[in-house]
Amino acid sequence: MNEPMNELRRDPLSGNWIIIGERIGGKRPFQYEKCPFCPGQEDQTPPPIYTRTDNGSWLVRVVPDRFPVLQIEGDLNKYGVDMYDRMDGIGAHEIIIESPDHKATLGTLSVRNIAFLLETWQQRILDLKKDKRFSYILVFRNQGPGTGVFTAHPYSQVVATPFIPTVVKPNLKSMKRYFELKERCILCDSIAQVRRSGDRIIAQTKNFISIAPFASQSMYETMILPLCHSYEFECDNTWERLEELARLLKRVVGAIESLMLENPSHTLVIHTSPNLDSDNDTEGQWKTLKQDFHWFIRIMPHPNPMSGFERGTGISTNIMSPEKATLLLREKLATIPIDID
Repeated sequence: MNEPMNELRRDPLSGNWIIIGERIGGKRPFQYEKCPFCPGQEDQTPPPIYTRTDNGSWLVRVVPDRFPVLQIEGDLNKYGVDMYDRMDGIGAHEIIIESPDHKATLGTLSVRNIAFLLETWQQRILDLKKDKRFSYILVFRNQGPGTGVFTAHPYSQVVATPFIPTVVKPNLKSMKRYFELKERCILCDSIAQVRRSGDRIIAQTKNFISIAPFASQSMYETMILPLCHSYEFECDNTWERLEELARLLKRVVGAIESLMLENPSHTLVIHTSPNLDSDNDTEGQWKTLKQDFHWFIRIMPHPNPMSGFERGTGISTNIMSPEKATLLLREKLATIPIDID
């Protein structure tokens, strides 16, 4: 007997799509006697979709989530019930096991391992974008208590959705409006501005820059961006650039983890362009996306639980200015070798 599929329902007030169903959750890795993500426990996960090996052993494994929020088989089947919009819960949900090392963090993984991880993220985005049912591919990873992680073993997730998520749309619309007004990319201009002032640059390499956002939502929040305009993270994929990005990511996250020893919890999100080949962009609203969108990585620490005020208003509160956070991160980065392995 097939399990019931999750359902997508649109909130008529906010316009947001909500996933509803019984398939969400299930048996978590911490309920197993041994961690199912560790070497030797491969039979505890579904067969891998993608594996990156090194010297004959796996270094990164991608498996379907046993209890996906969205299911890859089937059609969208959009339909209405009176005033309400519904859609079958079609999408994809994958788990990326980032390392054989159960105790590793993004700040302690080797540069080579992180480069393999970046390459894996890119491969999964490219593969899922071939499916025209999917409008957006989200790559994210949580680390530390209070972020919803199932296990301490390092892992990230890839979720493909048949719509553009609510959190993503404001970025797309802001970038589009700025381009319509000035015929320039807003993040290219932001990079030029911060390089002139220098007050929020955390670190910079030949091709990438790490900055503290002007209106950061939490202490030590960080963005990593390519210096030259690029709208697709998944196509920025030469090995030299991947190693350069991996080294920068390792150093920046390592600095954040060192400064937040009491609670190094954080979320990392890859912001790449929507799927331009999706059948769901019926209005062609993102036709200038190649010119106006600039991919970036966002690292958002979680020093404290979200307050009722923040949940009720959507207004974030940050006890540390981005300028002060930049200075502290620079000081910490000065103790981490640039050519770290």
